[in-house]
Amino acid sequence: MFQTNTKARKLQLKQELHTVEKKNMSINEYSLKIKGIVESLASINVSVDDDDLVSVCLNGFGKEYKPFKTSIIVRENVPNFRDLVSMLIVEEKTLNEDCSTQNKNNVEQQAFYPNTSRGRGRGRGQGQGGGRFGNQNFGQQQSNDS
Repeated sequence: MFQTNTKARKLQLKQELHTVEKKNMSINEYSLKIKGIVESLASINVSVDDDDLVSVCLNGFGKEYKPFKTSIIVRENVPNFRDLVSMLIVEEKTLNEDCSTQNKNNVEQQAFYPNTSRGRGRGRGQGQGGGRFGNQNFGQQQSNDS
């Protein structure tokens, strides 16, 4: 019975390891999740090679890490898991800085462009009445005064 439970747990943990995704976790959270699964596997005497850890880690990333992932895969010497996590922390910081710089630039650019929405202001073709009905009333007043 114990052996059956161990095999089921082993399959469950391996499946979890091979399908883990970063999603909105930080690199630290993501690497800790992977390490937790590996430790659970170790507790039932299942070891995971470092190369497999690197592969699992890289496979769990979304498109924002695609250039980084490619640069690691094409290397002659692929880093070990610990070094990969260190590199990923730097990459995460760079991506966050790029994102905040881009957002800042978008806000600054919007400050230099006029608001082109069709709000209730005095736009083209609108007189003092402030809109279609205001213009009609204004025209009626002129014809009544004549």
